[in-house]
Amino acid sequence: MLVFALPNACPRRKDAAMQKIDEEALAEAYNRALALEKSGDVEAAVKAYEEVLAIDPDDHGGAAVRIASMGRGETPDKAPDAYVATLFDQHADVFEDVLVEQLDYHVPMLVRQRLQALKLGPFARVLDLGCGTGLTGGAT
Repeated sequence: MLVFALPNACPRRKDAAMQKIDEEALAEAYNRALALEKSGDVEAAVKAYEEVLAIDPDDHGGAAVRIASMGRGETPDKAPDAYVATLFDQHADVFEDVLVEQLDYHVPMLVRQRLQALKLGPFARVLDLGCGTGLTGGAT
């Protein structure tokens, strides 16, 4: 079962570096590393994640973060840019559903209730500085 796939199936993410990656080898190495990590074989998992990094130095799958989470290697200051882009590409179509329905995100409604309690609004325009869904702007 393929757990990891690169986002170059997405038309907006077809840069030259991504086209040079052996996606099958990367998916096999990543899935093996993930299985080893889940089984508790940390040393073997770290080696497999290092193989992932050798195949994909930009780290679209966040292998360096996973290594650090197991107490091996340095903890990066931030997640690799390629990893963040991959996560956003893979979750863009379902993000709002996961956020609202599965994670029970209700901050926009709390903001709305607070504004109503303060007798503020309605507003012609609202600057929504949330997580990018626009849900708070829509709720107010």
